[in-house]
Amino acid sequence: MRYCFLIALAIFSFFSHGQDLNSIYKESMEAHKNKDYTKFVALNKEALKLHPSQPTFLYNLAAGYSLVDSLENAYQTLKRLLSWNNKIDYQKDADFNNFLISNRYTRSLDSLVNYYGQVKEVGKDYALFKDKRHLEDLVLLDSLLFVTDVYHGELLRYNTKKNEVAIVKAFDLPVLALASKPNSNSVWVSTAKILQSKKKGLPSSAPEIIEIDTFKGKIKSRIPLDDDFVGGSMVFDRDDNLYISNSTKPEIIIIDTKTNTIRQKLPVDDGFNLQGITIDLDRNILYVADYIKGVAKVDITKDYQITWLQSDNFLFKGIDGLAHVKGNQLLAIQNNSNPKRVIQLEVDGSAIETVTLLDNNLNTTSEPTNGKYYEKLGFLYLANSSWPHYDKNGDAIFEKWEEQKVLQIHPDTFLGQ
Repeated sequence: MRYCFLIALAIFSFFSHGQDLNSIYKESMEAHKNKDYTKFVALNKEALKLHPSQPTFLYNLAAGYSLVDSLENAYQTLKRLLSWNNKIDYQKDADFNNFLISNRYTRSLDSLVNYYGQVKEVGKDYALFKDKRHLEDLVLLDSLLFVTDVYHGELLRYNTKKNEVAIVKAFDLPVLALASKPNSNSVWVSTAKILQSKKKGLPSSAPEIIEIDTFKGKIKSRIPLDDDFVGGSMVFDRDDNLYISNSTKPEIIIIDTKTNTIRQKLPVDDGFNLQGITIDLDRNILYVADYIKGVAKVDITKDYQITWLQSDNFLFKGIDGLAHVKGNQLLAIQNNSNPKRVIQLEVDGSAIETVTLLDNNLNTTSEPTNGKYYEKLGFLYLANSSWPHYDKNGDAIFEKWEEQKVLQIHPDTFLGQ
């Protein structure tokens, strides 16, 4: 096995099934060593039931299929894996010798590698923040663009007519997710205790959801959350309930903003690390991105029935931002992929039928994070957040920070596709 993720065991321990995955991994490698390739395939398939997108197991499964001469299955597995990382160099792995003999498969995969690696830059400059910033989420209210700055723990306001930036409010902790109601003069921000910030807060500081008056910068309400809560994203339903994905445990917090109380903590079964959350135009269906597993659909009208969306051809690992556009269309920011990109998804029932590259392989060492869809403007998203440029202690590596950009993908680019 030439291609083996060296950090695999460290990654496995992050998850609740970590010990099971470690055990399966060790047993599978023993089977490979003993040339029991049928068992090797079976063990990797078992692991993928626990962790459907883990790249090590996907790669090893493809290799196993090649070793047992199940070439079509090897091809289908590699096709999914290359959709997430087009730099995987399986051609130099002797385990794929059986597979590489057939030009029928390799030519097709070479074409996919080129497709997923292409440079596409349909997004146009919309806003620029020139100071040392680490932006995470955004909301547009009329001509004012509000963004959260993780490192400085600030809510910023960008006047799109004057290209001016102002600090609306500074907080004791880093600020992450941001949301607003239609036609509102308030925004809601989430705070969290994370390393990547100069704002560590007092020992008594706790994560909150805070409502801010956008003009006066005054706090209108605040809802305390668990000490380990890290908000991934937020969205409102039609009844002014605020849904917040929790990145530290697979749950969605539902807040009644009329009473400023937590209505419910909705567990997302089989989830790992929730990030982007969005809602359809009727505000009945939630879509939530799991950074590990993919995208789930949550039906508010049916007692929060959860359905994980499936795809045979594309691996949806590493989706951060997520936005509903119309009908069955979603826009997703996939930043734990190679390359990083903005993609359009078309959903049919419980399946994602079509994936279209919008912005792809952008010229940045940072990463896109979150965005919002607006009917007249299209998709506005943060294109180069500073997340990759901290050291292991959470200290900023400022020399690698870039001027933060908000890009606009015009609706003509993706509507009607």
